[in-house]
Amino acid sequence: MADVILVFPSTGIASGQYRMLPLSVLMLAAPLEAHGYSVRIIDQRGNPAWRQELKDELAAQRPVMVGISSMTGQQIGGGLSAARVVRDAAPGVPIVWGGVHPSLLPEETVAHDLVDVVVVGEGEVTVVELVGALRAGTSLSKVAGLCFKENGRVTRTPDRPFADLASLPEPAYHLVDIERYRVAPLLTGEKSLPLLTSRGCPFRCTYCYNVRFNHRTWRALPAGEVVRRMRSMKERFGISGVLLLDDNFFCNLGRVREVCRLLIEQRLGLAVHNANCRADTVVRLDDELLGLLKKAGFTQILIGVESGSPGVLERMKKDITPDQVLEANRILRKHGIKPYYTFMAGFPYETAADVRTTLAFMSRLLDENPDAVLSRLSLIAPYPGTELLDDCVAAGLRPPADLEGWVQCGHANLNFRGFDRKHTALLHKAQLISFFLDRKKIEMNNRILRSVATLYSRVVRARARRDFYACMPELVLARGVQKALVAFRALRRGDSMD
Repeated sequence: MADVILVFPSTGIASGQYRMLPLSVLMLAAPLEAHGYSVRIIDQRGNPAWRQELKDELAAQRPVMVGISSMTGQQIGGGLSAARVVRDAAPGVPIVWGGVHPSLLPEETVAHDLVDVVVVGEGEVTVVELVGALRAGTSLSKVAGLCFKENGRVTRTPDRPFADLASLPEPAYHLVDIERYRVAPLLTGEKSLPLLTSRGCPFRCTYCYNVRFNHRTWRALPAGEVVRRMRSMKERFGISGVLLLDDNFFCNLGRVREVCRLLIEQRLGLAVHNANCRADTVVRLDDELLGLLKKAGFTQILIGVESGSPGVLERMKKDITPDQVLEANRILRKHGIKPYYTFMAGFPYETAADVRTTLAFMSRLLDENPDAVLSRLSLIAPYPGTELLDDCVAAGLRPPADLEGWVQCGHANLNFRGFDRKHTALLHKAQLISFFLDRKKIEMNNRILRSVATLYSRVVRARARRDFYACMPELVLARGVQKALVAFRALRRGDSMD
């Protein structure tokens, strides 16, 4: 029986590489418990019984509220499914939405029949005051950071200032079965859990929700607290690796040095993956700091490249150049730190030549650094409140008019459709074949399928080098192999379609 039920909605896709901890709801649960409220977490992912669990919880005790956290895209669909269960089973229980998407479009979100209140921005402090007001039956108008319906009218309270991260409790890990999440990210071989040590990013990329959500403000835990939490996670959960989820871990290089120094001094022996860094930052790192990173266990650095076209990078205000990425690639290879590169396509100002340039650039990064890892080419998701969405609208996109309309606006779909048929076909081809560019990611026990996928990766690399995509009769087979690979990864990790 719980005072508050927090739902982490499904994403609508299989969790191929790993199922991430539902940190957004775990971070909300911690301050609620600190103030004496009991909390139940329901994670829809890989949990076919979530509906019955939610119904049983609602029947056992009328909670003060049910909270739903969501990003833009298919997670909204999972949230709406949970909200419908709540409305049908316990009509009087307030349904509260929070997270990135509701924060970016609070008035539009709260207009939906399955939404009563929206928590705008960071929720750790707001949710405690909200639950207190709901339990006492007092007006929500004095709680900062809300958008809610009252007497048929939508009310928005003043925004809440950013929280002091050091004052917030650690996520309530004990509320979930940690064994479901203590898994090995792709190509790491380490049993890892995620850790968030900072929030925000000061840069201005047009596709990033951070510009509006965090107002280009970066805040971080002190280095000592970061390492203390790493040690605590290792001792409590027996992990050998940490997956950093910071939007930009390298904003303060002095803090990075101190984290490295403490990790080395304390001999934690943890591998640190996914440390998010910009290419222009990597080229500024001196040999001493790069050596410290390697010695401290930073085995993998995540770099968002997004495009190999200088013009596209300039339009998206990425403020990096392909030459800087190539230099960063050489530097990281020299120091034995694996780069993990991410890419996107489908920008409204992107030409077919730009897409082909990106594929060739991806291949070149692998040629020059065989240890580099490439993500699959994602299609853009123009989040509300971003300059990218404005660019898409200016080019003819009609954005969704309500909450349900945003369900399909994820990276798996071609959201901007103002291209001609030939360009559209190229984008779909590029998304598919980029899956096979990096043969290191092909994980299968089935020797025949693995051999076919590995062979096709060579074909894809050759196509990228020669800029030849006109005749591709193998695409049907490639799609079949890709589906088999994704299904295999999900099955091996005990996952299902979320």
